[in-house]
Amino acid sequence: MVGAHVGSPGRRSAHPSAHFDLDRPDSITAAEDANVKPPNCNAVNPSNGHGLIVYKLKDPVHTNRVARMKPIHKLAMVERGLTRRLEADRGYRGNIGKNMFHEDWRTVWFSTKSYTLDELMEDLSEEDMRPYDKIEMEHGVGRNVTLFDKGRKYAYRLRSKFGDHEFGKFHTVLAIELDYLNDQFPDPMSRSEVKTIIKSIAKWVWKHLSKAAFSKLQSLRGKRSAAKRWTDHTKVEPWLDLGISRASYYRKKKGGKLP
Repeated sequence: MVGAHVGSPGRRSAHPSAHFDLDRPDSITAAEDANVKPPNCNAVNPSNGHGLIVYKLKDPVHTNRVARMKPIHKLAMVERGLTRRLEADRGYRGNIGKNMFHEDWRTVWFSTKSYTLDELMEDLSEEDMRPYDKIEMEHGVGRNVTLFDKGRKYAYRLRSKFGDHEFGKFHTVLAIELDYLNDQFPDPMSRSEVKTIIKSIAKWVWKHLSKAAFSKLQSLRGKRSAAKRWTDHTKVEPWLDLGISRASYYRKKKGGKLP
């Protein structure tokens, strides 16, 4: 007989559903109380009321090497938003869950609908879905998004330190940094997931940012920054545009001669 708990071997690279573990006695009404979409089901422990809520996704989200980042970003937002609204366990790993059909649980089925990520986001605010303040708080696919975003920004800066024939060294240093960041998560991602992100970032940055291109980009950013500083400077020193002193400007302004 299949046990009360089952593993989800595919959840490391494919996410056909979103799971939320609720360690609270009123988990059966959690979605209704939070004013969010009804889940597909909730496997409730009759001894304490704790439950595992499941939302089936219309389009599974993949995190393998050919995956697109946009759906991963959206799923991370949904996971953070529903975790907050449902007051779910942020530390839930998602790779082991309740067997919905086991006699140990009282499984309640609410809906047969498969949700799009946009539909699940409809009930969530920007505040609900905001990234966590610390990397140590990220979970689920939020880890993929955090590691990718931090990794690419680090790679942009790192690229300028290596010549155009030193990809191997660049890749090694990038891998060391991302392995370190991954270890900061309460539940680190698998080595294969991290390698996929490292490879994706390294190949893109190396292809699109040669050392010469990086220097040109930095120069352009410097010019834009200088232009912005000058614009801000003139905004707070309007007397320069009028060709008068600061004292004269405020004297005329006080006398009503300037708007």
